[in-house]
Amino acid sequence: MGELQGVPDTLFVPLAARIRVSRRFPEYFHDQTALSREGSIPGDAALTASEYGRIASVARYRSVDRMTRAFVAERGRCHIINLGAGLETAAFRLADLDAKFYEVDLPEVIAARSTVIPQGPNEVLVGGDVLTLGWTSYLDPATPSLFVALGLLQYFHREEVIGLISGLHDRLPGSELIFDATSRAGLRRANRRGRMTSGTAAPMHFYVNDAEALARACGGELVEQRPFLGEARTILGKRLRLSTRLALTVADRCRHATIIHLTL
Repeated sequence: MGELQGVPDTLFVPLAARIRVSRRFPEYFHDQTALSREGSIPGDAALTASEYGRIASVARYRSVDRMTRAFVAERGRCHIINLGAGLETAAFRLADLDAKFYEVDLPEVIAARSTVIPQGPNEVLVGGDVLTLGWTSYLDPATPSLFVALGLLQYFHREEVIGLISGLHDRLPGSELIFDATSRAGLRRANRRGRMTSGTAAPMHFYVNDAEALARACGGELVEQRPFLGEARTILGKRLRLSTRLALTVADRCRHATIIHLTL
């Protein structure tokens, strides 16, 4: 397939991971909408990630889906805003929730998304630069908002992340943010793995060793920081390769990858 409207094949890698895991391990994660788009996946994207990479990718969605459900159960009708949405399909996995999903990404990514994934009845597609915050004009400040950023913030610099979170705090106080974070050691490992598997992999910059300090710097409060890979080992056990189980164990015990939940 090459590039779709100027968007690189790497856009499809998380979708390919959800497809592969949904097909092989449905008892752990199932994404019917992702499976229905299997024919849209470029061959290179389907082959890029290792088993560990696919499980680690999908584990984020599994964990955050549950956190999103808990947010809606507590706050009632709300907005769920996916920052750097790409080809995310949470709006379909969580279609039973009383929520409107805003998919925010660069205009060329939103254009590509529209050709791959049909817009859902509870979705609003927003083309714009996440960091500029102009897209927040779409949101009603009176409606509870949960921002979700998966596989995004690592590619920004620390000052950009602090600026983004502080800006959300100023514009929509009382909203909440959930994002996946990598420790400094985990970031080094991830960048090294990316260089080994793809010479064109974008370097990652942002890491979190102290989530409470980050929350203070952004004017927010830390609700929770949780590792999220251990459940895959428990549920899938020896169905996973030994190398995958070992990598998941090390990442969890060393807290190389966590989900961070802030109130703004």
